[in-house]
Amino acid sequence: MEQVLAAGHNERDKKLAQQISKLELTERLSAADLERLERSLPGPNARAALISVADASAFLAPSMSESPGLDLPDRPTQLKMLARAIEYVARMRPKLPDFSAQRTTTHFEVTTPQRVLHEHQIFQFFQTKEAKLALRELGPVAATQSTGVRLFLMGTWAGTVTYRDGSEVESAPEGSGGTRSPQLGLTTVGEFGPALSVVVGDASRSEIKWERWEKGEAGPLAVFRYSVPKDVSRFEVSTRRGDLPGPFARAEFPAYHGEITIDPTDGTVYRITMEANPSETDTAKVLVEYGPVSIGGKTYVCPLRGVAISSFPERTSSEAAINPGVPRDEYLNHIVFTDYHVFRSESRIILDGNAGP
Repeated sequence: MEQVLAAGHNERDKKLAQQISKLELTERLSAADLERLERSLPGPNARAALISVADASAFLAPSMSESPGLDLPDRPTQLKMLARAIEYVARMRPKLPDFSAQRTTTHFEVTTPQRVLHEHQIFQFFQTKEAKLALRELGPVAATQSTGVRLFLMGTWAGTVTYRDGSEVESAPEGSGGTRSPQLGLTTVGEFGPALSVVVGDASRSEIKWERWEKGEAGPLAVFRYSVPKDVSRFEVSTRRGDLPGPFARAEFPAYHGEITIDPTDGTVYRITMEANPSETDTAKVLVEYGPVSIGGKTYVCPLRGVAISSFPERTSSEAAINPGVPRDEYLNHIVFTDYHVFRSESRIILDGNAGP
């Protein structure tokens, strides 16, 4: 990655995007490295390609340079760390104030140009007003993926998440042109508490073991790997296929596995991943990263970034009949949370016209 970006320093935006989209990382690109590399890119296409490649690596282990080099903690120490995480999740939601935040989703697809055209037509047909997906082809994908597919940026949609009285409510997201989000593929929900409760709760009742140490901004972080069987799974995988209109969705509760990254001193959870077992369903991977944010002059640990990756087999029966080996579509949603504000309702008292001052 570093070599490609250094060699393409003087390249045009679209050409560099094509070079980046062909990369497939073998270790996780950290948020700090992603931010640093983004600043060196010439335009929006290269930045979008870099984000998609970085998000695809988000479920991999980090590089060895991210290890603080600490010894493996003994089992009693590990159990104390996990107990702190369980306590943290239990007390976190009641402590959060009423607030609002902006949730921005950038949607990518790895598919064929023909199926993107079909999807665009479906999207236009089901809109209540004239609208277009602001799609852009970014370039070919890594050689290890199916031939004939390319990386597309389908658009960006933003919505407001309101957290009030311990519950999370999200408005319908809209794009830059006022278009509604097609909500394709898998996305993340419940980042402000329910997701943490599901993962930590399911993991505590299933298999969980030590994985590694990682560097954090304020000190070392402890990473645990867990595996949850289907009979106790609360990981809901609810997806919408691109050729189906609004209400048609499919929900499952597959067996899944993933990682929990916590502060070993107080149990604060900074990262969770959830990956459906391959034998259970189509590809479904979700990641949420947390960090400190200021709300009303106080600091809280809230969601900063999410990644959701899903894939489906051939979309239409006609395609399957013509070409049984048609590649699977891959959907990638890149989610960021910004603009946290204390949520306050406003009211006015209007006096009767005959009343005195």
